[in-house]
Amino acid sequence: MQHVIGAYFNRTTSMEVNGSDFIGPLTSSIHFRELLINNLPFGSEISPADEIVFTVRGHCERLVPKFRASIAVYREGIRLATLHESREPRTLEEGPFEIKIEVPPFQMRPGTYSLALGGHDGGVFGSGTEWLFSHPLGSFSIREEWGSENDYAGTGLVNLRHAGTRIAGSQSPPRYRSGVPE
Repeated sequence: MQHVIGAYFNRTTSMEVNGSDFIGPLTSSIHFRELLINNLPFGSEISPADEIVFTVRGHCERLVPKFRASIAVYREGIRLATLHESREPRTLEEGPFEIKIEVPPFQMRPGTYSLALGGHDGGVFGSGTEWLFSHPLGSFSIREEWGSENDYAGTGLVNLRHAGTRIAGSQSPPRYRSGVPE
């Protein structure tokens, strides 16, 4: 039992991905081997001011005509987003591959996030029939660094830019007709 518990906790700092972590029809063809966050292993801490670059490395056993990789981002057990490498699936050639998915700075609030990995042959209008997916494989953290781009009072799980306007005093608000200012 100690061996199993130790293996579970050790995997959160490893950047290696095990084939047994995946399910789906493509598990015999596509093998994810490594997942890095800003070239760091699982368990790393990142500044909210840094662009986040997820790098996935693996090997494809045969040509897969349609495939797009995805990373599912979880926080506190809630799936926040699914990030895809492209809008539509593309051919994945036989042999080694590397896929990068970027998230701009200040999009994620401070806290710990878990990542799952997968992909499928579907595009923006369908989920497809050929796929593989994992359970959460590891985690990383966004450091608490507060400032104008990362507002302490902006509570929630995602960080949206300030987007409001105010009209006060002698200013009069614009008048609208059919949703268009006059």
